[in-house]
Amino acid sequence: MTKMNKTDLLAAYLLVGSDELKQQRSVARLKQYLNPDFIDFNVEEHMSASTLEQESVLNALQALPFGDSRKLVIVWEADKLTKDVSETLVGYLADPNPSSVLVLIAHSLAKSTRLYKAVAKIGTKAVIDCAAKKKFALAGDVVNIAQTYGLHMDNAAARRLIFKVGESTVMLDNQLASLAARFGAGAAIHVSDVDAYVAQIAEVSPWEFLDVLCNRDFARSMELFQAMKSNGYVPLQMYITTCLRELICVKALQARGTAAHIASELGKQDWQIKNYPGFARKFAPGELEKLLKKSKELEWTLKNSSEKDTAFIQFIVAVCGK
Repeated sequence: MTKMNKTDLLAAYLLVGSDELKQQRSVARLKQYLNPDFIDFNVEEHMSASTLEQESVLNALQALPFGDSRKLVIVWEADKLTKDVSETLVGYLADPNPSSVLVLIAHSLAKSTRLYKAVAKIGTKAVIDCAAKKKFALAGDVVNIAQTYGLHMDNAAARRLIFKVGESTVMLDNQLASLAARFGAGAAIHVSDVDAYVAQIAEVSPWEFLDVLCNRDFARSMELFQAMKSNGYVPLQMYITTCLRELICVKALQARGTAAHIASELGKQDWQIKNYPGFARKFAPGELEKLLKKSKELEWTLKNSSEKDTAFIQFIVAVCGK
């Protein structure tokens, strides 16, 4: 949101998307338009829309500001508004109070809803896109956030931070603030610094692990395994067993020249098996069958032995051809 004159503020804004940091910063910028001497009187913030009542929100919007020309009524989790309150806001936006600015923050709100359409009619800049970027495209944003704290971080360190913390921009921002407090402005943050000072709090998807394992990337497989083994060895082994069986099927279809039927034979969507042909080609004939046998042996060990960690690592070594 670019800085403008206070008189140019719209009667309503909708911040929609899962990028919480962008939402928080947009709200903070809107608050900067208010006279700081009277800001406590002119900001009414509701953290949970589900408990909001029609009369209270309407009274807040219709009330005049104190010692200023604008007031903010901020509603978080606007996608959880009751139908009655949502319809009240739709009616209000048809003829809004020029002294009030309604700020709705939602994780998701369909463009087809009456509330979305009512806000969109206020102006072309009334709806602010706060959609989160995909994981592969998030590193650049992390580098930029680091710069706001005076830190120098390359893409490798940013990707490592995302791996350890997850994709929440608020959590990433908090970790960067912590690193800035530790190292000071002007510091260069490397992968080793992230490993040393940032705890692993993000969960690793089993599908992400399977993709890396089937790509026979040993170093990355071990990294992901160490991050997710606390979720349970047996469920992970079951996922691997299923995947090996599917790859055996894929390899058989490739040998027959009917690879185009992979999705239908496995009962999956095309996007679910887009990497399977490449994975299958990485294994020699008969190799997947041997690994399937090893997987069953691993299952027995996990259920009957205390050497779970060693057994699983040995199995990863075998899958990766080490």
